[in-house]
Amino acid sequence: MRPSADRTLVEDAIVRGCHVFLTRDKKIIRHGQPLAALGIAALRPTELLDTLAASGELGRPGGADGMICDNHKWKHLEAATGIGEASETASEGA
Repeated sequence: MRPSADRTLVEDAIVRGCHVFLTRDKKIIRHGQPLAALGIAALRPTELLDTLAASGELGRPGGADGMICDNHKWKHLEAATGIGEASETASEGA
């Protein structure tokens, strides 16, 4: 990747130990194989959801905690999709 703000974001994610870089940017997605060799997957948000669903991770309590460096954002996704702790709390009250 050429030097750019996008490249800086990807480099920061690698340095911080992220396993997945979510983006809809086609330029970053095109660099998927070289990024995978560095230990990070560049995925569209829908690709991550599809991958988690196919592996059964979306049905597990707590979802994919620990897979994403910034887990509080994952909690927003859980609440929006009705998975994880948010849905467990709702079903416990029923």
